[in-house]
Amino acid sequence: MTWIELIYSLPFILMGGCIFSFADVVADRLPRKISFVKGRSYCPSCDHTLAWYDMIPVVSWLLLRGKCRQCRCRIPARYPVTEAMGMAAAEISLLCFGGWNGYWHEINLCVVTVFSLLTLLLIIAQIDQQTMEIPNGLVIACIVPAAIAVFAFPDVTLTERLIGFFSVSLPLFAITLAVPGAFGGGDIKLMAVIGFFLGWKMSLTAFMLAVFSGGIYGIGLLLSKKKGAKEHFAFGPFLCAGTALTLFVGEWLLSWYLSIIF
Repeated sequence: MTWIELIYSLPFILMGGCIFSFADVVADRLPRKISFVKGRSYCPSCDHTLAWYDMIPVVSWLLLRGKCRQCRCRIPARYPVTEAMGMAAAEISLLCFGGWNGYWHEINLCVVTVFSLLTLLLIIAQIDQQTMEIPNGLVIACIVPAAIAVFAFPDVTLTERLIGFFSVSLPLFAITLAVPGAFGGGDIKLMAVIGFFLGWKMSLTAFMLAVFSGGIYGIGLLLSKKKGAKEHFAFGPFLCAGTALTLFVGEWLLSWYLSIIF
C-alpha cells in the first residue's frame, strides 16, 4: 500500500472503527431493550457521558490507558479490539473489493455492501453469544445487503443465489426436525440469507469453516469441563466468522481444498 492510498483510505478506516463501535453499543443495548438511537455512550461503571474525544477508535482507549476519565475504572479491552476489527474490516474490504483507479482503491457499491454485512454479523455474533438467540430483526436487516449483492456482485447468478438460500438452511432445518435443538431457528434463517448473499459454493464454504471452528471450540469446552456433552453453545458467532472469512478468502480456500482432494 502506498502513502497516497493510505491517506485516501484513512477516513474510511476511522469510520469503520466508529461503525463497529456503534455496533458494539447496539449489541449491548438491544437485548436489554434499551434504545441505541437515543442517548450518548457512557461509562458502564459511573454512567459518565463520554465526550467525542473519548470515543476516537482505539486512540482514546490508549490515551486514557484503558480507564474512564471520570472514575478511573478500567474500560474492557473488548471495546478497542472491536474498534480495531472495524478498522481492519474497512481497509480489507476496500483492498479486496474497491475499484482501482491507478492510484488507490475507491469505495464502491461492493465495498459498502460487504462492510454493511460485516457490521450486522458483528451485532448478531455478540448478541447470540450473550443470549443464545439471534433476533429476527437482525436477520431481516441482512436481507438488505443480500439484495444489493445481486447488483454489486453480478458474477454470482441469481440461480446460484437461490440454490445457496436452501443449500445449508434446508439441511439444518431437516437436522433440527430429527434432533430437536440441534440448531437454533436463528442459525437456519441466517444461513438462508447468507446463502443468498454468497451463492451456494461460498455458503457451503462458510458453513464448513463454521463447523470446523465451532467443533474445535466445543472440544475445548469439553476438555476444560466448562460444558457437558449435552449442553449447547452459541453457534451463530462461528457462522458469522465463517462468513466473514469466506468473503475475503473463500475462493482461495475452496480452490486449495479441491486441489488437495483432486
